[in-house]
Amino acid sequence: MQKSTVVSCLVCASLQVGVLFAQQVQSPKQGTPSVESVPAADYRVTKLVLSPGKPVSGLEGSHVVFSPLQCTATGDVLVGIPTPPAFRESRVASLSRYGGRVLDFQTIPGLYDMQLLTFFPSHSDVAFLFHASEENKESDYRMVTDKGQIVTGKDNRTEHNYYVVRFGLDGQYKSKTKLPSGKLDFKVATLPSGDLLLLSYDQANRTPVLQVLDESGRPVNAIPLQGGLVNDEAIDRGRSGDALDAAKASMSVSSWQFIPARGKVLLYRPKANAPILEIGNGGSVREVPVEGPRGYELDSFIPSTKHWFAIFRRSGIGNGGSSVDSRASSKNFLMAELNPYDGSVERLFEMESDSFFNIACEADGQFISYSVDDDSNPKFSLSFTDVPN
Repeated sequence: MQKSTVVSCLVCASLQVGVLFAQQVQSPKQGTPSVESVPAADYRVTKLVLSPGKPVSGLEGSHVVFSPLQCTATGDVLVGIPTPPAFRESRVASLSRYGGRVLDFQTIPGLYDMQLLTFFPSHSDVAFLFHASEENKESDYRMVTDKGQIVTGKDNRTEHNYYVVRFGLDGQYKSKTKLPSGKLDFKVATLPSGDLLLLSYDQANRTPVLQVLDESGRPVNAIPLQGGLVNDEAIDRGRSGDALDAAKASMSVSSWQFIPARGKVLLYRPKANAPILEIGNGGSVREVPVEGPRGYELDSFIPSTKHWFAIFRRSGIGNGGSSVDSRASSKNFLMAELNPYDGSVERLFEMESDSFFNIACEADGQFISYSVDDDSNPKFSLSFTDVPN
């Protein structure tokens, strides 16, 4: 079985075009660091062997998926799949032990030229963030490239806005909500109360913004963003630099992630050891420092109902766009269970094969993992493994 390539979707602040980059791919080129370079002796180590996967029926697989994966309250894995060749449009597949299906975005009424930015499951539905237009109208355009070439075509140049669209856990369309205008919206999450968390970038003030919205999209309150989470060089340059610096700052904010964990929502900045925010109903916030293994930085969190599971990446790997061996045996990535109260590492997991990125989530005491076979017509597989004590 082969792990699919995981990519993150960024939105260019000036053009509103999805930009994809490989986050981690399997490659033996970088070699395997010595075991002595990994601080396993500092922590309790738990051996993890993922159960064999079973093919998901009724759905074609893909070797390229968006990160992070998400899981519904019923344990279904939600996988975002970019559509080639332009990758502007995406589809979302729901995978379960009973089969798979693709959510039908064509059932969303009154939205056109839709660009999916992110999605987030709650106990009752899944919230999708789209950038879209309410007019189905194309017009001719003409532009000149930086090399002086003239490019013409047709595109929907009507007014676009941000919308939260909800689908039920049965895969059926439920509702759509137009969000307040004026900012670049990047991420949405659902609190247990049903209120929304919205992460945006304020272009006028050149600063990231985190808001709580009610289910109708009306602002409830703003959550101040300060301290370690926003201690980012790109954001600092964006406050006082030129338009390009501001665009880079907004792209940095677009890489932040929401993840459900222990009944609340975590907001974190990948590829950093910045503190994370644990957010509850009403926008209650607790800042938690992350104390990762020395020589590693936080890469991502795994959605979980009962724990805090994090993946750390070796500092400096992948710089300059080089490929990175993501197999667990390479030690380029470590998976840890964190203490949710102080962010310290409680234990590390060790695997002889597979990749920690095969794990989509933890639900009710089981790791739900996915993989893709290496055929020309790929198929997804799922496995369910009890979380070891």
